[in-house]
Amino acid sequence: MKIKKVVPWEADGIRLDRFLSTLFPETHISTLRWLIRDGRVLVDGRLTLRQLNLRPNTLVEVKIPEGEELRARKVPRARAPEVLYADEACLVVDKPAGVPVIPERFREVETLRDLMEGGEKLRIVHRLDRDTSGCLLLARNREAQRALSQQFRERGIEKVYLALVRGRFPEGKTMDVERAIGPDMRSRGRMRVVPAEEIEKHPRRPHKEAFTRLEGKEQFRGYALVEARPRTGRTHQVRVHLASIGLPLVGDRIYAAGVDRGLFLSEF
Repeated sequence: MKIKKVVPWEADGIRLDRFLSTLFPETHISTLRWLIRDGRVLVDGRLTLRQLNLRPNTLVEVKIPEGEELRARKVPRARAPEVLYADEACLVVDKPAGVPVIPERFREVETLRDLMEGGEKLRIVHRLDRDTSGCLLLARNREAQRALSQQFRERGIEKVYLALVRGRFPEGKTMDVERAIGPDMRSRGRMRVVPAEEIEKHPRRPHKEAFTRLEGKEQFRGYALVEARPRTGRTHQVRVHLASIGLPLVGDRIYAAGVDRGLFLSEF
């Protein structure tokens, strides 16, 4: 079976997966992205394996083999993020926990941009982990993305996190954690602190310098509320640094043992 549709003028600039969702409104968007990657979508007669922004009068064809059908996927929908600030160049939104900023392989969940209303093409300036909530800055055009990314590199924009951790870190206590971080070769997707002596012995092993400043905000029985200010932007940096000093993040299923549900980490 082949389904054909011409892009109307009012849909000028729509992303390919968004256009497919108008053809298959009951099908989860991750399934539609799989159709593109699997070579089942033609744009003006040409095979495309990547996302495109479509122009009016473009012909889109979707090939569905006989006997197959696109089933509706009942995936729980996250709440749409609240817009905290908006101007011509950027948006600041309150990212909910559990929503990835970019698509994840083999996981059928909406990304943050999927949940934004209006289908506007927003550009990623920085990222938050899937289970981290908080303020996320998005650019509305390429020029704004370049300028904001440069501000992050030059530390003109500071990230501040509040983390609930297991252990003792009294109110007012400060600590600077300066420990290199690299991928854990024994566990895909996991990062680790790379000891200085290992770097000295094996300098070619992948690692990046990382620095986080911590300040205790409140102490509870067995738990502490800690403010974290990362000066570098390494993957899982706050989580790895906290775990490395014996203060694992509550609910962290990767870097802390336990049965807590949900990551207690928020950027503001």
